[in-house]
Amino acid sequence: MVAGTDRLRYRRLVKLLKKSWKEPETALESEDDDPAKKDSIESALENFSFAVRKIEALKRIAVIAEKNAAFLKNFYLDRRLRNIKTALCGIRNCLKNVIEKLK
Repeated sequence: MVAGTDRLRYRRLVKLLKKSWKEPETALESEDDDPAKKDSIESALENFSFAVRKIEALKRIAVIAEKNAAFLKNFYLDRRLRNIKTALCGIRNCLKNVIEKLK
């Protein structure tokens, strides 16, 4: 979407994203009681996907939460928000490097 419909621009962008990607400084926290279920982000494109999925899920949950749903007792909002912040910071750092290389 960022590169438009030009395949060469898309490939160049993906290549720059791969080169510029760095692991997040802080690890993602488990958003569940099950420590075996751990989210990880291994590439820039996964990072974009992760952030979008988590934000979209929060938008849906907000609608349910308005109705005072009891199942949200074990919902760790603070962990989710920290994970989204980690993902967004990773996107910012990666794109900052890509933009510098494109200048």
